[in-house]
Amino acid sequence: TWTATDNCGLTTIATQVITVQDTTPPVMADVPVAVTVQCDAIPSVGTPTATDNCDSDVTITYNGEVRTDGSCPDSYTLTRTWTATDNCGLTTIATQVITVEDITPPVLAGGMDGSAESTSPDPSLNAAYIVWRNSFAGITASDNCGSAMMSYVEGNWDVNSCGNTIT
Repeated sequence: TWTATDNCGLTTIATQVITVQDTTPPVMADVPVAVTVQCDAIPSVGTPTATDNCDSDVTITYNGEVRTDGSCPDSYTLTRTWTATDNCGLTTIATQVITVEDITPPVLAGGMDGSAESTSPDPSLNAAYIVWRNSFAGITASDNCGSAMMSYVEGNWDVNSCGNTIT
């Protein structure tokens, strides 16, 4: 209330209304950073914190995550979101992106060199060789993100009078 008084004692009174209002949304901190992890890893899950310029009562809500499949099996992206809301209903949204991908090649194990009696002058018709080759010479493949498919490429035959050799 404002009062003005002149030298004769006459007064005028005026009022002024000042509204103090929170127009600034809360500020999020400690938001988990975007990460890329191997498909068999478990990413850490953090929780952000929030502060507000007008009050200390900020509510943080975890909104869940959205999964988007990647181009390789067992690869995907998770987008996690949180919302911070102050007492005036102002909000801030924070996200964390977790990229899950296969970055480790498969592992080959086992295997053995082979030898067999030559049963044909054409090395590719040698039955024992065909069985050995088709079983990948006892080699196995494993992958930390799923299964691994195996294939082979035949080398060059060295044909001589005592037998045939392939590397």
